[in-house]
Order: sequence, then structure tokens, then C-alpha cells
Amino acid sequence: MPDTGKQLVDVSLPAQTGHMKQLRRLVREAAEQAGFSDNDRDDIVLAVDEAFANIIKHAYHFDPDREVRLVVFCTETAMILELHDDAESIDRSAVKSRSLDDISPGGLGVYFIHQIMDETEFIDCDGKGNILRMVKCIKERDRRSDCTQ
Repeated sequence: MPDTGKQLVDVSLPAQTGHMKQLRRLVREAAEQAGFSDNDRDDIVLAVDEAFANIIKHAYHFDPDREVRLVVFCTETAMILELHDDAESIDRSAVKSRSLDDISPGGLGVYFIHQIMDETEFIDCDGKGNILRMVKCIKERDRRSDCTQ
């Protein structure tokens, strides 16, 4: 893994919708510490919230006994957020959003994640889970020195 800077969060949460409030709070606090604006913090929280919900639904099939690990790092230039699961390896080609022309509920989480984040990457952990790594670049004006090592 490349230099990940300063670790802001490393926590495992039960894969249950009741823990999404805690997830949102942790992500919002990390984004604030990294120097993101209110609007950017809202967007980052939305992206991570959507990803967490997708793990609950698609990777864990609503199994309440599973966990998701959230790890957040901040470097001088970006915040790196990772969601780790212990589900079977995912078929990356199957992870896509539906067309915006398709007017129906649901299915836009992946679209929002890709629109909000500057980079996204699925990492297969050799059949022992998956990592969704999302990177949000920090604008020069928002950069904080406390996000370096």
C-alpha cells in the first residue's frame, strides 16, 4: 500500500443499518479534520453511506452478524477511505450503476460514489473479503497540515 499519511479512523461496525448513524458521524468528523468544506463533507458521507448500504445488502445479504471495517487516512493531498468486508470476492464487472434515464427507485449508489469520489478501486483480498478504496482529493485551499505524518 502506498504512503497513507495520518490514520483518522479504524473501526469495525456491525453490518446493520442501525449503525449507519455512527458511520456517518465518523466519516464527517474525519472529513472535517482533513479540511473539507461542509458541502464536500456531505458528499463524502453520502458516498460512504451508499457503499456501506451496498455491503449490507449485496455482500452480506442483510446478515446482522457480519461486520464492516472502516479505515480512513489523510495525506497532504487526499483523504483515503476504505471499507473492508469478509464476503466472497465480488465480480467487479457486475458493480455498476443503472442509467439515469431509468426512472425507478434505488440503484444509484454506485453512480453517486463515482461522481463524488476522485478515485474508487475494488481490491480482492484473495477470497478473504474485499476492500472498497475511495479517494477524495483535498483542494489546495482546504489543505491542513495536521493530515501529514
